[in-house]
Amino acid sequence: MASSRTAPEPQRSTAGGWTEWPFGGHTIRHRLVPLSGLQPRTRYPLQLRAGDTVVARGAVTTLPTRLPDAADTPFTILLGSCFCRRMDEAGTVGNTYFKLPPGARPDLKIPVRRSGLSRFPWYSFGRPHETATLQRLFVETTSPPGPQDGGFRKLLQDGGSYFISDDHEFWNNAPSRCAFAIDTWTEGGRDAWRDAARQLVLAFQNRATTTQIAVPPLSVFLADTRFNRDATHLMTGLDLQNLVAWIDGLTAPGVLVVGQPIFDVRHGFSGNFVDWGFADYAQYRELVQALARASHSIVALTGDVHFGRLAHCALPSGAELIEVISSPLALVDKSAEGTWAVAPETFLSFDVPGAVKRPVTTEVSWQTSTTIFSRWRSPPAGTRPST
Repeated sequence: MASSRTAPEPQRSTAGGWTEWPFGGHTIRHRLVPLSGLQPRTRYPLQLRAGDTVVARGAVTTLPTRLPDAADTPFTILLGSCFCRRMDEAGTVGNTYFKLPPGARPDLKIPVRRSGLSRFPWYSFGRPHETATLQRLFVETTSPPGPQDGGFRKLLQDGGSYFISDDHEFWNNAPSRCAFAIDTWTEGGRDAWRDAARQLVLAFQNRATTTQIAVPPLSVFLADTRFNRDATHLMTGLDLQNLVAWIDGLTAPGVLVVGQPIFDVRHGFSGNFVDWGFADYAQYRELVQALARASHSIVALTGDVHFGRLAHCALPSGAELIEVISSPLALVDKSAEGTWAVAPETFLSFDVPGAVKRPVTTEVSWQTSTTIFSRWRSPPAGTRPST
Protein backbone atom coordinates (compact mmCIF):
# COMPACT_ATOMS: atom_id res chain seq x y z
CA MET A 1 0.00 0.00 0.00
CA ALA A 2 1.32 3.41 -0.92
CA SER A 3 1.89 6.26 1.48
CA SER A 4 -0.96 8.64 2.35
CA ARG A 5 -2.39 10.49 -0.62
CA THR A 6 -3.86 13.99 -0.58
CA ALA A 7 -7.42 14.33 -1.79
CA PRO A 8 -7.86 17.04 -4.46
CA GLU A 9 -11.20 18.22 -3.06
CA PRO A 10 -12.36 18.27 0.58
CA GLN A 11 -15.86 17.11 1.46
CA ARG A 12 -18.34 19.91 2.02
CA SER A 13 -21.19 20.33 4.48
CA THR A 14 -23.51 23.30 4.85
CA ALA A 15 -24.60 24.84 8.15
CA GLY A 16 -27.42 23.28 10.13
CA GLY A 17 -27.93 20.74 12.87
CA TRP A 18 -26.05 22.65 15.55
CA THR A 19 -26.56 21.78 19.23
CA GLU A 20 -26.34 24.75 21.56
CA TRP A 21 -26.73 25.20 25.32
CA PRO A 22 -25.59 27.62 28.07
CA PHE A 23 -22.75 26.32 30.21
CA GLY A 24 -21.10 28.28 33.02
CA GLY A 25 -21.63 31.69 31.43
CA HIS A 26 -20.45 30.41 28.04
CA THR A 27 -22.41 29.02 25.12
CA ILE A 28 -21.47 25.55 23.94
CA ARG A 29 -22.19 25.02 20.26
CA HIS A 30 -21.26 21.89 18.34
CA ARG A 31 -22.38 19.55 15.61
CA LEU A 32 -21.47 16.21 14.09
CA VAL A 33 -20.59 16.28 10.39
CA PRO A 34 -20.56 12.87 8.64
CA LEU A 35 -18.31 12.67 5.57
CA SER A 36 -18.92 10.18 2.80
CA GLY A 37 -17.18 8.98 -0.35
CA LEU A 38 -13.71 9.01 1.24
CA GLN A 39 -10.81 6.98 -0.09
CA PRO A 40 -8.66 4.79 2.20
CA ARG A 41 -5.43 6.19 3.65
CA THR A 42 -5.98 9.54 2.00
CA ARG A 43 -5.37 12.95 3.56
CA TYR A 44 -8.31 15.39 3.46
CA PRO A 45 -7.98 19.07 4.41
CA LEU A 46 -10.84 20.51 6.47
CA GLN A 47 -12.10 24.06 6.91
CA LEU A 48 -14.71 25.60 9.18
CA ARG A 49 -16.21 28.68 7.53
CA ALA A 50 -18.46 31.44 8.79
CA GLY A 51 -19.74 32.84 5.51
CA ASP A 52 -16.65 33.51 3.41
CA THR A 53 -14.30 33.58 6.41
CA VAL A 54 -12.23 30.54 7.34
CA VAL A 55 -12.30 30.39 11.16
CA ALA A 56 -10.53 27.05 11.65
CA ARG A 57 -8.51 24.56 9.63
CA GLY A 58 -7.58 20.95 10.10
CA ALA A 59 -6.89 17.72 8.26
CA VAL A 60 -7.68 14.04 8.63
CA THR A 61 -6.19 10.94 7.04
CA THR A 62 -8.52 8.01 6.55
CA LEU A 63 -7.51 4.56 7.75
CA PRO A 64 -6.10 1.94 5.37
CA THR A 65 -8.23 -1.05 4.46
CA ARG A 66 -5.46 -3.38 5.66
CA LEU A 67 -2.13 -3.14 7.41
CA PRO A 68 0.49 -2.01 4.88
CA ASP A 69 3.18 -4.34 3.62
CA ALA A 70 6.69 -4.14 5.10
CA ALA A 71 7.90 -2.08 2.14
CA ASP A 72 5.25 0.61 2.64
CA THR A 73 4.79 3.33 5.25
CA PRO A 74 4.00 1.62 8.58
CA PHE A 75 0.62 1.96 10.25
CA THR A 76 1.34 4.17 13.27
CA ILE A 77 -0.59 4.99 16.45
CA LEU A 78 0.43 7.95 18.64
CA LEU A 79 -0.41 7.45 22.33
CA GLY A 80 -0.53 10.31 24.82
CA SER A 81 -2.10 10.92 28.22
CA CYS A 82 -2.43 13.60 30.89
CA PHE A 83 -2.37 17.08 29.35
CA CYS A 84 -2.73 20.45 31.07
CA ARG A 85 -3.02 23.31 28.59
CA ARG A 86 -1.77 26.04 30.95
CA MET A 87 1.49 24.10 31.36
CA ASP A 88 2.15 24.20 27.61
CA GLU A 89 2.03 27.92 26.85
CA ALA A 90 4.91 27.47 24.38
CA GLY A 91 2.96 24.91 22.34
CA THR A 92 5.61 22.21 22.83
CA VAL A 93 3.19 19.33 22.24
CA GLY A 94 1.97 20.64 18.89
CA ASN A 95 5.39 21.83 17.73
CA THR A 96 7.00 18.49 18.55
CA TYR A 97 4.26 16.65 16.70
CA PHE A 98 4.84 18.64 13.52
CA LYS A 99 8.59 18.02 13.68
CA LEU A 100 8.11 14.27 13.31
CA PRO A 101 10.13 13.03 10.32
CA PRO A 102 8.39 12.20 7.01
CA GLY A 103 6.58 8.90 7.22
CA ALA A 104 6.37 9.04 11.03
CA ARG A 105 3.13 11.06 11.23
CA PRO A 106 0.59 8.75 12.90
CA ASP A 107 -2.42 7.25 11.15
CA LEU A 108 -4.43 7.90 14.30
CA LYS A 109 -3.89 9.52 17.67
CA ILE A 110 -5.19 8.25 20.98
CA PRO A 111 -5.19 10.87 23.73
CA VAL A 112 -6.19 8.28 26.32
CA ARG A 113 -7.24 10.64 29.07
CA ARG A 114 -6.85 14.21 30.32
CA SER A 115 -7.77 15.05 26.78
CA GLY A 116 -10.76 17.32 26.62
CA LEU A 117 -10.74 18.70 30.17
CA SER A 118 -7.44 19.71 31.73
CA ARG A 119 -7.53 19.61 35.50
CA PHE A 120 -6.45 22.25 37.97
CA PRO A 121 -3.88 21.60 40.73
CA TRP A 122 -5.40 19.64 43.63
CA TYR A 123 -5.41 22.66 45.95
CA SER A 124 -7.82 24.51 43.64
CA PHE A 125 -10.61 22.29 44.96
CA GLY A 126 -9.99 22.87 48.67
CA ARG A 127 -13.25 24.84 48.73
CA PRO A 128 -16.69 24.15 47.22
CA HIS A 129 -17.83 25.67 43.92
CA GLU A 130 -21.22 26.57 42.52
CA THR A 131 -22.28 24.41 39.58
CA ALA A 132 -21.96 27.36 37.18
CA THR A 133 -18.42 28.02 38.44
CA LEU A 134 -17.41 24.39 37.85
CA GLN A 135 -18.81 24.59 34.34
CA ARG A 136 -16.93 27.82 33.63
CA LEU A 137 -13.65 26.38 34.90
CA PHE A 138 -14.07 23.31 32.71
CA VAL A 139 -14.65 25.40 29.58
CA GLU A 140 -11.78 27.78 30.25
CA THR A 141 -9.27 25.00 30.88
CA THR A 142 -10.42 23.14 27.76
CA SER A 143 -9.90 26.12 25.44
CA PRO A 144 -6.24 26.25 24.30
CA PRO A 145 -4.33 29.47 25.03
CA GLY A 146 -2.57 31.69 22.52
CA PRO A 147 -2.80 31.38 18.75
CA GLN A 148 -5.05 28.86 17.08
CA ASP A 149 -2.16 26.61 16.06
CA GLY A 150 -0.57 26.24 19.51
CA GLY A 151 -0.08 23.25 21.77
CA PHE A 152 -2.77 20.64 22.14
CA ARG A 153 -5.06 22.19 19.53
CA LYS A 154 -2.25 21.96 16.99
CA LEU A 155 -1.90 18.27 17.81
CA LEU A 156 -5.62 17.64 17.40
CA GLN A 157 -6.00 19.65 14.20
CA ASP A 158 -3.94 17.20 12.17
CA GLY A 159 -5.20 13.65 11.77
CA GLY A 160 -7.89 11.58 13.42
CA SER A 161 -8.09 11.25 17.21
CA TYR A 162 -9.94 8.76 19.39
CA PHE A 163 -10.71 9.63 23.01
CA ILE A 164 -11.63 7.85 26.20
CA SER A 165 -12.31 9.76 29.41
CA ASP A 166 -10.88 9.25 32.87
CA ASP A 167 -10.19 11.20 36.05
CA HIS A 168 -9.17 14.50 34.46
CA GLU A 169 -12.55 14.73 32.82
CA PHE A 170 -14.01 13.66 36.16
CA TRP A 171 -11.91 13.42 39.35
CA ASN A 172 -9.79 10.98 41.35
CA ASN A 173 -12.02 8.07 42.46
CA ALA A 174 -15.01 9.31 40.46
CA PRO A 175 -17.85 8.71 41.00
CA SER A 176 -16.91 8.20 44.68
CA ARG A 177 -15.67 10.87 47.09
CA CYS A 178 -12.21 12.35 46.53
CA ALA A 179 -10.32 13.28 49.69
CA PHE A 180 -8.97 16.63 48.46
CA ALA A 181 -11.91 17.86 46.32
CA ILE A 182 -14.60 19.30 48.59
CA ASP A 183 -17.07 19.43 45.69
CA THR A 184 -17.15 15.61 45.77
CA TRP A 185 -17.94 15.30 49.47
CA THR A 186 -21.70 15.56 48.87
CA GLU A 187 -23.93 13.64 46.52
CA GLY A 188 -25.16 16.90 44.98
CA GLY A 189 -21.61 18.10 44.37
CA ARG A 190 -20.61 14.81 42.73
CA ASP A 191 -23.71 14.83 40.54
CA ALA A 192 -23.08 18.41 39.38
CA TRP A 193 -19.45 17.67 38.48
CA ARG A 194 -20.23 14.36 36.82
CA ASP A 195 -23.10 15.80 34.76
CA ALA A 196 -20.93 18.69 33.56
CA ALA A 197 -18.07 16.38 32.61
CA ARG A 198 -20.37 13.95 30.82
CA GLN A 199 -21.90 16.74 28.73
CA LEU A 200 -18.50 17.85 27.46
CA VAL A 201 -17.25 14.29 26.89
CA LEU A 202 -20.31 13.50 24.77
CA ALA A 203 -20.02 16.76 22.85
CA PHE A 204 -16.30 16.81 22.11
CA GLN A 205 -14.70 13.44 22.79
CA ASN A 206 -16.66 10.27 22.20
CA ARG A 207 -20.33 9.35 22.15
CA ALA A 208 -19.61 5.66 22.67
CA THR A 209 -18.06 4.02 25.73
CA THR A 210 -16.60 1.20 23.62
CA THR A 211 -15.20 1.60 20.12
CA GLN A 212 -13.65 -0.91 17.73
CA ILE A 213 -11.30 0.04 14.90
CA ALA A 214 -10.43 -2.53 12.26
CA VAL A 215 -7.30 -2.36 10.12
CA PRO A 216 -7.21 -6.04 9.17
CA PRO A 217 -5.76 -8.18 10.47
CA LEU A 218 -5.24 -5.74 13.38
CA SER A 219 -8.14 -4.92 15.69
CA VAL A 220 -8.20 -2.00 18.16
CA PHE A 221 -10.65 -1.83 21.08
CA LEU A 222 -11.14 1.36 23.12
CA ALA A 223 -12.88 0.91 26.48
CA ASP A 224 -13.95 3.89 28.59
CA THR A 225 -13.76 2.68 32.19
CA ARG A 226 -14.69 5.94 33.95
CA PHE A 227 -17.84 7.29 32.26
CA ASN A 228 -20.12 4.59 33.77
CA ARG A 229 -17.96 3.59 36.75
CA ASP A 230 -19.57 3.00 40.14
CA ALA A 231 -18.35 1.75 43.53
CA THR A 232 -17.71 -1.80 42.23
CA HIS A 233 -17.87 -1.66 38.43
CA LEU A 234 -15.48 -0.17 35.87
CA MET A 235 -18.08 -0.14 33.09
CA THR A 236 -21.55 -1.39 32.29
CA GLY A 237 -22.12 -5.12 32.07
CA LEU A 238 -22.75 -4.82 28.33
CA ASP A 239 -19.51 -2.93 27.75
CA LEU A 240 -17.58 -5.61 29.64
CA GLN A 241 -19.31 -8.33 27.61
CA ASN A 242 -18.27 -6.56 24.40
CA LEU A 243 -14.67 -6.30 25.63
CA VAL A 244 -14.49 -9.97 26.65
CA ALA A 245 -16.05 -11.01 23.35
CA TRP A 246 -13.43 -8.97 21.51
CA ILE A 247 -10.60 -10.70 23.40
CA ASP A 248 -12.09 -14.15 22.81
CA GLY A 249 -12.74 -13.42 19.15
CA LEU A 250 -9.29 -12.15 18.14
CA THR A 251 -7.89 -13.83 15.05
CA ALA A 252 -4.66 -11.79 15.10
CA PRO A 253 -2.85 -9.52 17.58
CA GLY A 254 -5.03 -6.78 19.08
CA VAL A 255 -4.62 -3.37 20.70
CA LEU A 256 -6.60 -2.56 23.85
CA VAL A 257 -6.89 1.08 24.96
CA VAL A 258 -7.90 1.76 28.57
CA GLY A 259 -7.53 4.65 31.00
CA GLN A 260 -5.46 2.98 33.72
CA PRO A 261 -2.76 0.27 33.85
CA ILE A 262 -3.73 -3.40 33.60
CA PHE A 263 -0.56 -4.52 35.39
CA ASP A 264 -1.89 -3.31 38.73
CA VAL A 265 -1.98 -3.98 42.47
CA ARG A 266 -4.90 -3.42 44.82
CA HIS A 267 -4.60 -0.03 46.50
CA GLY A 268 -7.08 -0.73 49.26
CA PHE A 269 -7.47 1.99 51.90
CA SER A 270 -4.75 4.20 50.38
CA GLY A 271 -6.88 4.51 47.25
CA ASN A 272 -9.20 6.81 49.20
CA PHE A 273 -6.48 9.46 49.11
CA VAL A 274 -5.17 8.95 45.55
CA ASP A 275 -7.20 7.08 42.93
CA TRP A 276 -8.30 3.46 42.92
CA GLY A 277 -7.01 1.43 39.98
CA PHE A 278 -8.42 -1.47 37.99
CA ALA A 279 -7.42 -4.09 40.55
CA ASP A 280 -9.66 -2.47 43.17
CA TYR A 281 -12.84 -3.27 41.21
CA ALA A 282 -14.74 -6.55 41.00
CA GLN A 283 -14.89 -6.48 37.20
CA TYR A 284 -11.10 -6.60 37.02
CA ARG A 285 -11.27 -10.32 37.76
CA GLU A 286 -13.44 -11.03 34.73
CA LEU A 287 -11.20 -8.90 32.54
CA VAL A 288 -8.00 -10.68 33.57
CA GLN A 289 -9.64 -14.08 33.22
CA ALA A 290 -10.39 -13.19 29.59
CA LEU A 291 -6.86 -11.85 29.03
CA ALA A 292 -5.38 -15.01 30.58
CA ARG A 293 -7.07 -17.19 27.95
CA ALA A 294 -6.27 -14.91 24.99
CA SER A 295 -4.86 -16.87 22.07
CA HIS A 296 -3.32 -13.84 20.37
CA SER A 297 -0.98 -11.17 21.70
CA ILE A 298 -2.55 -7.97 23.01
CA VAL A 299 -0.87 -4.56 23.37
CA ALA A 300 -2.54 -2.51 26.12
CA LEU A 301 -2.15 1.27 25.67
CA THR A 302 -2.78 3.39 28.74
CA GLY A 303 -1.68 6.34 30.92
CA ASP A 304 -2.78 7.73 34.30
CA VAL A 305 0.33 7.34 36.47
CA HIS A 306 2.41 10.31 35.26
CA PHE A 307 5.29 8.21 33.99
CA GLY A 308 6.10 6.13 30.93
CA ARG A 309 6.73 2.39 31.06
CA LEU A 310 6.92 -0.71 28.89
CA ALA A 311 6.22 -4.12 30.48
CA HIS A 312 5.08 -7.51 29.21
CA CYS A 313 4.29 -11.07 30.22
CA ALA A 314 3.75 -14.39 28.45
CA LEU A 315 0.19 -15.74 28.52
CA PRO A 316 -0.58 -19.47 28.91
CA SER A 317 -1.24 -19.75 25.16
CA GLY A 318 2.25 -18.46 24.36
CA ALA A 319 0.88 -15.08 23.26
CA GLU A 320 2.08 -11.92 25.01
CA LEU A 321 0.33 -9.19 26.97
CA ILE A 322 2.32 -5.99 26.43
CA GLU A 323 1.49 -2.80 28.32
CA VAL A 324 2.64 0.63 27.13
CA ILE A 325 2.12 3.60 29.47
CA SER A 326 2.55 7.06 27.94
CA SER A 327 2.11 9.91 30.45
CA PRO A 328 2.16 12.89 30.79
CA LEU A 329 1.90 15.09 27.68
CA ALA A 330 2.00 18.16 29.93
CA LEU A 331 1.87 17.72 33.70
CA VAL A 332 -0.85 19.65 35.50
CA ASP A 333 1.38 20.50 38.47
CA LYS A 334 4.85 19.57 39.74
CA SER A 335 3.25 18.10 42.88
CA ALA A 336 1.50 15.52 40.68
CA GLU A 337 4.70 14.23 39.09
CA GLY A 338 4.86 10.45 39.31
CA THR A 339 7.75 8.40 40.62
CA TRP A 340 8.70 5.83 38.02
CA ALA A 341 8.13 2.25 39.17
CA VAL A 342 8.46 -1.21 37.69
CA ALA A 343 5.32 -3.19 36.97
CA PRO A 344 4.15 -5.77 39.55
CA GLU A 345 6.30 -8.89 39.56
CA THR A 346 3.40 -11.04 38.39
CA PHE A 347 0.18 -10.74 36.45
CA LEU A 348 -1.96 -11.14 38.47
CA SER A 349 -0.54 -9.61 41.63
CA PHE A 350 -3.15 -11.50 43.72
CA ASP A 351 -5.11 -14.75 43.38
CA VAL A 352 -8.02 -14.85 40.92
CA PRO A 353 -9.89 -18.10 40.14
CA GLY A 354 -9.16 -19.32 36.61
CA ALA A 355 -6.09 -17.15 36.16
CA VAL A 356 -2.53 -18.35 36.76
CA LYS A 357 0.03 -15.78 37.87
CA ARG A 358 2.55 -15.03 35.13
CA PRO A 359 5.96 -13.31 35.56
CA VAL A 360 6.07 -9.72 34.28
CA THR A 361 9.17 -8.16 32.70
CA THR A 362 9.66 -4.40 32.82
CA GLU A 363 11.92 -2.89 30.13
CA VAL A 364 13.83 -0.52 32.40
CA SER A 365 15.57 1.22 29.48
CA TRP A 366 12.20 2.55 28.32
CA GLN A 367 11.07 4.99 30.98
CA THR A 368 10.26 8.60 31.71
CA SER A 369 8.99 10.30 34.84
CA THR A 370 8.32 13.77 33.46
CA THR A 371 6.75 15.39 30.39
CA ILE A 372 6.97 12.92 27.51
CA PHE A 373 8.11 15.23 24.74
CA SER A 374 10.85 16.93 26.73
CA ARG A 375 12.54 14.12 28.65
CA TRP A 376 11.92 10.81 26.90
CA ARG A 377 14.82 8.45 27.55
CA SER A 378 15.53 6.59 24.34
CA PRO A 379 16.81 3.00 24.50
CA PRO A 380 20.47 2.31 23.72
CA ALA A 381 21.46 2.56 20.05
CA GLY A 382 20.61 -0.53 18.06
CA THR A 383 17.90 -1.74 20.44
CA ARG A 384 14.13 -1.68 20.17
CA PRO A 385 11.20 -2.53 22.47
CA SER A 386 10.10 -6.14 22.64
CA THR A 387 6.92 -5.35 20.77
